[in-house]
Amino acid sequence: MKMLPPVYRLIVFPLLAFCLQAFQAMAKPIKVKDALFASKLITTQTKGHAVEVKAKIKGAKNLYLTVSDGGDSYACDWADWAYPRLLQANGEETKLTDLNWKSAKTAWGKVNLHKNCGGGSLTINGKAISYGIGTHANSLIHYELPKNHELG
Repeated sequence: MKMLPPVYRLIVFPLLAFCLQAFQAMAKPIKVKDALFASKLITTQTKGHAVEVKAKIKGAKNLYLTVSDGGDSYACDWADWAYPRLLQANGEETKLTDLNWKSAKTAWGKVNLHKNCGGGSLTINGKAISYGIGTHANSLIHYELPKNHELG
């Protein structure tokens, strides 16, 4: 994206109650002790301006994608979930963007499929992203996972 995000944190949460509690307290940084994955703070100094997100979600009923402000307010904290996909035990992939989220909320702009939170093209470090989710801190995107899924 042309305006690089100064800071944001990507987190995958397994628990509904924790996520809803975290979302209700949007002005405070999100606690990550129960997260299946939590990135370090991402800044303009982060190599590639991105991190790879991997989490084992076998048996999970819900998937939560959250972005928090890193503790310095949410000004300019754009975040793009690039190429989000779920991997089956047999190696088959499902694009997360092919599933409907149950809810998606953000403190600024709009949560968008295949566009950034301002409605523009998805890009990271100047490179176009063909599919993904654009959002802004603070945000919470909730997916109910398919019953009896074989996701790793």
